[in-house]
Amino acid sequence: MVARVDTVPYVHPVARRTTSLLAPVALLGLAVGLTAYGASCAAAPGPTSVPELNKVVPTLPEPDPIPVVEPPAEPVPFSGTVAEALDVGCTTVIIKGLSEQIIAEGNCMFPGSYAKLPALDNVTLDDAVFPYLRLGARDALVDALESEPTRKMKINSMLRTVAQQYLLYDWYKRGRCGVKLAALPGKSNHQTGLAIDISKPGSWRRTLKRHGYRWFGKRDQWHFDYVDGDAHAPKGLDVEAFQRLWNRNHPDEPIGSDGDWGDATKEAMRRAPAGGFPKGARCEVKDVAPPDASAD
Repeated sequence: MVARVDTVPYVHPVARRTTSLLAPVALLGLAVGLTAYGASCAAAPGPTSVPELNKVVPTLPEPDPIPVVEPPAEPVPFSGTVAEALDVGCTTVIIKGLSEQIIAEGNCMFPGSYAKLPALDNVTLDDAVFPYLRLGARDALVDALESEPTRKMKINSMLRTVAQQYLLYDWYKRGRCGVKLAALPGKSNHQTGLAIDISKPGSWRRTLKRHGYRWFGKRDQWHFDYVDGDAHAPKGLDVEAFQRLWNRNHPDEPIGSDGDWGDATKEAMRRAPAGGFPKGARCEVKDVAPPDASAD
C-alpha cells in the first residue's frame, strides 16, 4: 500500500487563528487607503487653466520712438563781398565759389594750366585746399607719394588763387587768424601752382627733393617749391583770370587785363562776390580758317 502525500502545507493551529483575526484588519486598511487616494486625486489641480477670454489684459506702454538723426546740412554759401568776408571767420573756404571760377577761367586761357591731384591712400588735404598744381608739379608729387605708399602726407596748401592770397595777406598785415607770413597778392609761388605746404615736412624732405621739389628753409619750413620741368609757369595767370571775370560782369567798369596786381584790381577784388560772379568762366573757341584746298 502506497502512502498518500498531502500537498497542503501544515499550519499550526495558533497561526491559523492569528491569520483569521488579521484578515478583517487588512481589508479595513485597504479600504481606508483607497478612500484617501481617491480624495487626494479629487483635490489635485487639473491641467493649467486657460485665461478667460473676457478678462481684461493690461496694455503695455508704447516704447519711445527711435530718434531720427538728420544728416548735417550743407553750409550756406557766404553771400557777401570779399571785403566783407575778411572779418568772417579765418578760413579761405568762404571764397571758394570765386576761387573755383578763377581756376576755371585760367584753364580756359591756358588749357591744362591747373592739373588736379588724384585721390591717393596716403595723402589727406586740409578743407581749404584746392587740389591743383601745374601738370609737371602734380605728376612729380604723385610719383613722390607713390614711392612711399606707407607714409602719410597731409597737405595744408597747394594752388592758391589771388582771392585766397588777398585774404591771407590782409590777415597777416592786421595780425588776424594766426597768419605769421603771407606774400603780397600776385607774388606768392602758390599762385603759380608750383608750391605745396605740408605738415611734418622733415619726414618728406628727402623724398620730395628726389622728385624735383626744393625745401624753402626754416623760415617757411612747411613750404616746398617744384623747380624741375615746367617750373617756369606764367606768373599772373590767376590775376588775369580774375580781371577777365570782373570785366565780363562789369563791362561799364573795366579794369586792365594784364595780370598785374594794382590798385584797380585790388578795389575790384574787394567788391567781388565771395561766392562767385553771375557770369563765370568762359572758354572761348577761336575760329581757325580751313586750309586752302586749291593750294598745292
